[in-house]
Amino acid sequence: MRLSFLLPLLALTCGLALAAADAPAPPPERTPVPLAPEAFADFIGRYQREDMTVLVFQSGGHFFLKVDDRPRAEMFPLSDREFFLRESPDRLSFERNNRGEVTHFIRHSTAPQLFRRVH
Repeated sequence: MRLSFLLPLLALTCGLALAAADAPAPPPERTPVPLAPEAFADFIGRYQREDMTVLVFQSGGHFFLKVDDRPRAEMFPLSDREFFLRESPDRLSFERNNRGEVTHFIRHSTAPQLFRRVH
C-alpha cells in the first residue's frame, strides 16, 4: 500500500528534475578585468564565418560586437584577449599569428566557432 503512494510522488519528482535539466542555465557570474581602449585596438575589424559577419568596435571606452543587422552587444574583458557578453555563457578569444597580427576569434560555446578576420 505504501509503495503505491510513493510511485506517483517519485514519478513527479523525477519529472520536475528532468524539466529543470532541460531549462537553459543562466550565464555564469564573471567579473571584467580592466583593459585600456588602446589594448583593444588590435581586435577592431570585421570577422566572418559562413554567411555571418561580425563587426568588432569600440565606442566611448566600451567594447562591442555587432552581428549582421542585430543590435550591438557590449563585450567585457576577461583578460587581454578573452571577452564575454553578459547575456551569454559563451566566451570569445582573439588569436594572433606568428607576426602578432589578429587573424580570427573563437566563440567558445557548446561547439566552438571560428570567425576569420576580413578587415
